[in-house]
Amino acid sequence: GMEFSDVLACRRALRDAAIALRFEMQTVKSDKSRFTAKCTSVGCPWRIHCAKLPGVPNFTIRTINGSHTCGGISHLGHHQASVQWV
Repeated sequence: GMEFSDVLACRRALRDAAIALRFEMQTVKSDKSRFTAKCTSVGCPWRIHCAKLPGVPNFTIRTINGSHTCGGISHLGHHQASVQWV
């Protein structure tokens, strides 16, 4: 899968993708060795799991269900578009 330099780079890339594709995600698990997130829309099966590669700080996407059934967000604002992102 796609590789990132560390967990923060992985989270930034996923945040940028969520904003560009107009969906919001919720972190399910995030620690030094893994990151899992899901779509915030009720019933949408989109989910991603990233994990640290052994012996290096790099993270890679391990599994992704890339199919959104929610149609994206339709409200103003975006949960991932924080002040730091802007």
